[in-house]
Amino acid sequence: MDDEKLLSIFSSLIERYSDAKDNIRKDTGLTTAELKGLMNLEIDEEISCQDLSVRMNISVSRGSRVIEKLFKKGFLERTTSPTDRRCKNVWLTNSGAQVQKRIEAQIQECEARLVANIPASRLAQLKIDLKNLLHKF
Repeated sequence: MDDEKLLSIFSSLIERYSDAKDNIRKDTGLTTAELKGLMNLEIDEEISCQDLSVRMNISVSRGSRVIEKLFKKGFLERTTSPTDRRCKNVWLTNSGAQVQKRIEAQIQECEARLVANIPASRLAQLKIDLKNLLHKF
C-alpha cells in the first residue's frame, strides 16, 4: 500500500522484532532484563555492577537484582572490587558466554532474514535514513 503510514510500518516491524526477542527469551529462559544484561558484557570483561547497570540503562538497585538472578543461574561470576569493598565486579562464566553466543547467533539469523533481499548499497542507505529518522524523534 503506497499510502500506508510510516508509523504503521514501524509498528509492524516492532511487533515482529518483539516476537523474535520473545522466542530468544523463551529459548534461553531469560527475562528481558537478564537478556539485556548478558548482551551488555564482553567475553573476558570484568566490570562493576554499577557500570553494567548503566549499560543496561536501569537503576543500580534494579541492576543488582538482575545480576543476582544471572549469578544464581550460573551465567555471571562476581567478586568484591579490590579498590572498594562495597562494590562488586562481575564477568561472564563459560556458561554465560555460551548462552551469549547462542543469543548472538539467533540475532544474526533474524537480521539475515530481515535484509536478505536488500542489496548492500541500498542497505547502507537504509541504515543512514533510519538513523536520521531516529534523531528527529
